[in-house]
Amino acid sequence: RIIESVVKKLGDVERVYLVGDFSKGLDSEIIDLVFVGDIDKSYLIKLIDKAEEMVKRKIRYLIYSSEEGESLSMEQYDPEHFLLWSKN
Repeated sequence: RIIESVVKKLGDVERVYLVGDFSKGLDSEIIDLVFVGDIDKSYLIKLIDKAEEMVKRKIRYLIYSSEEGESLSMEQYDPEHFLLWSKN
């Protein structure tokens, strides 16, 4: 329920992917995320600031609109992406 509440406050989140070293199971100082949907960027930045303090790592993110997400090929990031959240 907590995750659903946070995602709801983020806006119309369609999908969230973990990419980069963490998606391969490797430890890294940076966590890379890809968001697809209509995301409230100011709320996301607040969440990222809190999360970075908690996990002691930097978090990088990319946001794609719903339209961009339709043609998004996750293979461009790495064949080993991990779907963290899906609206469906």
